[in-house]
Amino acid sequence: MTKTFGVILAGGSGTRLGGVRKADIRIGGQRLLDRVLMVFDGQVDHLIVSTGGFDLATPKAVQVVADRGGSGPLEGMRAACETLGPEAAEIVVFAAVDAPFLPSDYVRRIASTAGDRGAAFAAYGESFYPTNSAWRLETLRKQLAACKPDDGPKVLLRKASASRLDWKDQSGHDPFANLNTLADLIALQRRAPDPFGNQSAPAL
Repeated sequence: MTKTFGVILAGGSGTRLGGVRKADIRIGGQRLLDRVLMVFDGQVDHLIVSTGGFDLATPKAVQVVADRGGSGPLEGMRAACETLGPEAAEIVVFAAVDAPFLPSDYVRRIASTAGDRGAAFAAYGESFYPTNSAWRLETLRKQLAACKPDDGPKVLLRKASASRLDWKDQSGHDPFANLNTLADLIALQRRAPDPFGNQSAPAL
């Protein structure tokens, strides 16, 4: 039986946010990491958080791995592949830690497509998110072994002829909107329920 592994890419250092660890930023009173963990809960056989070397608090059932200190999400993807060992038939689902509103069907839908096509990535209309992707593990290993130093997830997905999965018809707001700037943080806070019961969190 095919297993599904989950990997949360949590190595972002938040350079444009003053050097804060993205995983620890709170949206609607919850850490970004905890929000993404909930989407994976019960959906995968094993869950990994790639931290980029940061010390992050995680549940005991979650395996924490540190990448080799390189820049970008590809190092987190490599670290996950190395951790998972020699399995070839399994599916691995990646999610960026700074996307706090991932759809509830994200893991199931993208894993199913990757199992059929080898690789898949998330999109919302014209926007697409290569770090929110899923792969057959053997396909990912092949692409990582052949990639050039300057390649990123977009290049790997293109070379693998990955399927584009669009959630535009299922959501009125982009569920993959992520956090890179203060403006992003304010926009995401306004979408999140306030922990004190208000309709939306106040602007920062």
